[in-house]
Amino acid sequence: MKDLLKRWWEGRYVPPENDTGAAIFFTQGRYERHWTSKAAHRVSEFYLKHWQWCFSAAFAVTGLVIAALKLP
Repeated sequence: MKDLLKRWWEGRYVPPENDTGAAIFFTQGRYERHWTSKAAHRVSEFYLKHWQWCFSAAFAVTGLVIAALKLP
């Protein structure tokens, strides 16, 4: 299960397309991620960049919901 999750998170490796007659060749390929992996990466990057106000906003909204439910 761990390997499956790792493959999903990193994506599929795509080797470089080199022209056999060219003087220059590329040695590094790239990873193509599934669209769900791209979305998960964006959410995690957003959270890691803005975690300070994410927590406070979540607590404030939770407090407002609780207060609204307590109203008669």
